[in-house]
Amino acid sequence: VSVGVAATPMAQSVRSPSQSVDFDETGSAGDLAALAVEDAFAAACRQFKAAPDQFTDAERLQLYGLFKQATKGPAPTYSRTPPALALLRGAELAAWRGLGNLPRAAARKAYVDAVSEE
Repeated sequence: VSVGVAATPMAQSVRSPSQSVDFDETGSAGDLAALAVEDAFAAACRQFKAAPDQFTDAERLQLYGLFKQATKGPAPTYSRTPPALALLRGAELAAWRGLGNLPRAAARKAYVDAVSEE
């Protein structure tokens, strides 16, 4: 999972395999806690991907919504879902839409917390 931060004209980007963080011209990351959340989010994604069967269907739906919110932002207000997948996709979209305008950073933290509970 690669999650990036938008670059500013005077920023240089430091990249690792799991993230992209932009530093301003002073060389500080702005918020070191955000760096820790990015690392924890990437680790939680790997943990979930390694053993998704450890989670119930309801937990997987919640994690799907949090992952999409953390990586894409708020859910779209429409669905172009094929009829054969409508039930599954509808539940996934409902889980994502249920998060409303939750900030991406808060969604990452909630995802980490939910995976860590298992």
